[in-house]
Amino acid sequence: MSHLLIHCLAISYGFALLYIGILHFVDPTIFVEIMPAYFPRPIYWVYLTGVMEIAAGLTMIYPKSRHLSGRFLLLFLPVIYLANINMWLHDVAFRGYRMTQNEHILRLLAQIVLLIVAFGYARLWPPKREFKHISSPYPPLISTISLLCWTVFCMLQATPSLLNGAFFQG
Repeated sequence: MSHLLIHCLAISYGFALLYIGILHFVDPTIFVEIMPAYFPRPIYWVYLTGVMEIAAGLTMIYPKSRHLSGRFLLLFLPVIYLANINMWLHDVAFRGYRMTQNEHILRLLAQIVLLIVAFGYARLWPPKREFKHISSPYPPLISTISLLCWTVFCMLQATPSLLNGAFFQG
């Protein structure tokens, strides 16, 4: 596969993640509706996954951090698919539309394709035989996790009313 095609696919994947992540804040109710009942305070999880999708999208767009985004998505995508499974098993409407059995199967196949693409960007195979020196003072994974935690912390601190208001109401 050509480098240009790989680059364009990563940018498209990144912008799709950004769009969906932002949508978690623009219209969170559509995501709250599909959350499984065993997740307490669904709005909290919707906002948190929105931040994570935005972070994954940004790291996918930037070529030097794509492998981190790919590795994160390998863990993240199966977890957020729980909402899709909940939609499927309990026939929950998404934006007022109830999907058919075939549409749920297509959505599952799309999720598998997204995982395969994330695996490709994760650069986990073939395993590297030697370690390269990292020139930054912090390894990239630690930096990414720190940035993600700092973003969530700032988001929670930005509006104190979120902590004791509607943000944590089920």
